[in-house]
Amino acid sequence: MNQFKKQAITGLSLVTLALFGGCVSIESGTISESHNGSTGTVVHSTTSQDGFLEIFGTRKDTSKANKALASQCTNSRLTDVVDQVSKRDVLLLVQIYTVRAQGVCLPVAAPAPAPTPVVAPAPAPVVHQLVHAKKTKRGLVFTLGSVLFATNKSNLNENARNSVNELTAYLKDHPNRNIRIEGYTDSTGSKKYNQVLSIRRAKSVEESLLKAGIDKNRMQAKGYGPLFPVATNKTADGRQLNRRVEVVISDKHGHFLKNR
Repeated sequence: MNQFKKQAITGLSLVTLALFGGCVSIESGTISESHNGSTGTVVHSTTSQDGFLEIFGTRKDTSKANKALASQCTNSRLTDVVDQVSKRDVLLLVQIYTVRAQGVCLPVAAPAPAPTPVVAPAPAPVVHQLVHAKKTKRGLVFTLGSVLFATNKSNLNENARNSVNELTAYLKDHPNRNIRIEGYTDSTGSKKYNQVLSIRRAKSVEESLLKAGIDKNRMQAKGYGPLFPVATNKTADGRQLNRRVEVVISDKHGHFLKNR
């Protein structure tokens, strides 16, 4: 019996010592002061949590400590985070966990400036040329002929109007050049009639150019009747070639090289 009492007293004494004296257990260490050569600002945070019989871990507390670090890096980037966990036992049943965290706030690099947009060069202006014009002793000659006028007619047909449009574009792109409009006929009919008809044909072209916006002072209209044929008048095909209007174009100074 005495032996049993002695053991009971000894056990009670140990429990009393543990309950009221406490027992401390520290789980390591030191928060690293090295942050991989970073030049940012070092920040710290500390959180604590009570546990019971070591049922509760420290994951939640660690997350909380790290969020506290992040809140100190509002305009920068958190990096090189190191956590230190320590535990203290109280009365054998309760544990107090403490998490100390450290990190580095690195400045956030400013975004690269947007590249300067590459502006495509403006396309070169289109300068119209008279593709079918011929160089002669009188200068550049553009012919409205062949099927452009019917026999005894001075009205321009559709093909002639296309040629007039081409001539208009050229004159607008070359404002220093003037033109001399020369009307011609075949040999059908009297010379007097053909002279008048040739002038009417030249005037018909001149009026079309006026309507298109070409200044009258840049144009001269003349009629030559059946003179200066370009083909024989003995055949229908030849006479058709002779019914024409030739537009003589001046040099770039507005001067004509040679008259008929």
